[in-house]
Amino acid sequence: MNIKDIQARFDKLSKREKMLSLGTAAVLAFLLADFLVARPLYDSYVSLKERTVEEEKKLEQNMINITMKEDIGKRFEEYRKFIRKPSGKGEEAAMMLSEIEKTARANEVTLADMKPQEGKVREFYKEYTVDIDAETELPQLIRFLHQVETSSQLMRVVKAKLSAKDKESPVVKAKLTVTKIVMEE
Repeated sequence: MNIKDIQARFDKLSKREKMLSLGTAAVLAFLLADFLVARPLYDSYVSLKERTVEEEKKLEQNMINITMKEDIGKRFEEYRKFIRKPSGKGEEAAMMLSEIEKTARANEVTLADMKPQEGKVREFYKEYTVDIDAETELPQLIRFLHQVETSSQLMRVVKAKLSAKDKESPVVKAKLTVTKIVMEE
């Protein structure tokens, strides 16, 4: 079957059949062009646009980070004094217990018991924990807690349970959990 045979067959068709054949051929050509050319181009355009938006968001975040670099550097300098080389086993816990005892004596707080826990290694620091049973009057306890929180050793009271020793006594029994953070080089 060659082009002349197709031409001869087409010439034999009625006007209505010719129009229908041309219309069908045009629709098929349109669908083929859409399927092979237009859709792949549109899909690549949409994909490229989505990637561009994603990359612009990353760039925007990076620009924010760059503008904050100086501020982060200044904040890092504030905490540099807390960064130290890893010390011997138990040395940090001993320093923590010593600081707590010294602070307790200075504030007339009686330490009934101190139980150091095993240090926990976190992402970029080590956390030491001590459970403390103490007795004192409320003003001294508040002063003690404040001094522990503002210690140069990055300690904080994470849990405090207070109860009266007696109904008539001003003495308060306290069960405290104190943590210390050590940032290592």
